[in-house]
Amino acid sequence: MTCPPTDRGHPLAPVLSCGAGRPPRFVTMIHTLSSSPRPYSVHAESTQALPFRVRLARDERDLRRAVAVRVQAYGRHVPGMDEVLSAPEPDDFRSDAILLLAESKSDGQVLGSMRLITNVQHPLHLEEEVELPPQFHGRKMLEAWRLTVCPGAAARQVSSALYKALYEVSFHAGIDHVLVVARSPVDRLYRAMQFQEAMPGKKIALANTLFLPHGLYYLPVKEADALWRAAECPMYPFMAQTHHPDIEIDHDVVHERFHSREVPAGLGFVVTGKPDHHDAPAVNDSQESARIC
Repeated sequence: MTCPPTDRGHPLAPVLSCGAGRPPRFVTMIHTLSSSPRPYSVHAESTQALPFRVRLARDERDLRRAVAVRVQAYGRHVPGMDEVLSAPEPDDFRSDAILLLAESKSDGQVLGSMRLITNVQHPLHLEEEVELPPQFHGRKMLEAWRLTVCPGAAARQVSSALYKALYEVSFHAGIDHVLVVARSPVDRLYRAMQFQEAMPGKKIALANTLFLPHGLYYLPVKEADALWRAAECPMYPFMAQTHHPDIEIDHDVVHERFHSREVPAGLGFVVTGKPDHHDAPAVNDSQESARIC
């Protein structure tokens, strides 16, 4: 089985579950500094400049811009989701969440985003909705939510760069599994990307996806490089064999977000209040046609 072309992608919406009578939901993670070895088994053969940068959202303005794109993307493809996402979600305000932002170098436009949360400090918000098999109990999990990418010349690279940032963040944070949910036929994409079914033959209905049936899939982070190589994944040259200095993720900052209950000023972003969605910035023409990719 091979990975899909790099111009294909879909929203990542993972789930983690633990409940009464099961192992503790909070786990200890080992800090890996920014200077840690690359999370690939091969050396980078080239360096590629991107027309955008991928960075951590810093403030409320970044969040609002990401939400504006998110609303247009999901509302266009899933009727009713524009109502669900018309304002930032509670998880956007978690002190241990990070928001990856792809931002155009030329005009500063938000081209894509993705929210990441772990179970290091607190339960993930879907833990009460799904009970995972025993193999996931006590494991270090990361959920990736609300991946959106605007169409355009850079769309393929934006998708690939956000996936790359997701993997590298997960690797350096000591994550065991990244979990995503997907509906048919999107689930075939994740299988091709070496995500495995967490609950074979079962579908889950989630409140924040309008209770539409989804399958739950996971990627074993420590085995991902070997899985991609064995599958001759078309994304592997971009992921592993190319250095991208424009993917500007400070893993020390990520560590602070995932581990510290009090986040020092200047690390990640701390939103002091939930902004009214009517105050969100205007969405330009290219954002209006944003798609889930």
